[in-house]
Amino acid sequence: MPEPPLILVTNDDGVHSPGLHAAAEAVAGLGDLLLVAPATQQTAMSRAFVTDGEAGVIKRAVVHIAGRAVPGYAVSGSPVMAVTHAVLELADRPIALCVSGINYGENIGGAIGVSGTVGAAFEADALGIPAIAAAITAQVSEWRTFGTVDWTAARRHRLRSCRNRR
Repeated sequence: MPEPPLILVTNDDGVHSPGLHAAAEAVAGLGDLLLVAPATQQTAMSRAFVTDGEAGVIKRAVVHIAGRAVPGYAVSGSPVMAVTHAVLELADRPIALCVSGINYGENIGGAIGVSGTVGAAFEADALGIPAIAAAITAQVSEWRTFGTVDWTAARRHRLRSCRNRR
């Protein structure tokens, strides 16, 4: 039996973001999950690489997705660094798909160019991995505090979108 595809789930809000968890739940049935995201909020980091003393430190975190424990990794650095570490160090086989998001707040207009969520998808694409970035409408205060957002529609839409692309 062939090995299931490996799906990288990332974002710019961090490994404990409810948006990341919603994205992971949406694609959980499509393959094996690898959750790698910034250790801290990295909104508007675009495709930046951070160079401070802690840059690149990776800490393991167990994340519960769809009723099961999934390995997660918090990377000290930007979303692009999370994708790079996932590809070069953490994946045990080639990554078949990168799902980036679900971002708090729309990635539209000029915000697309500075979005860390979109930057992560661009980085995956530059590494030859098909990628998708997604966002949900939210108030600015929501992403700062992981405020109350109903993720039901986002989970359902993401799942249908990915299934239709198979």
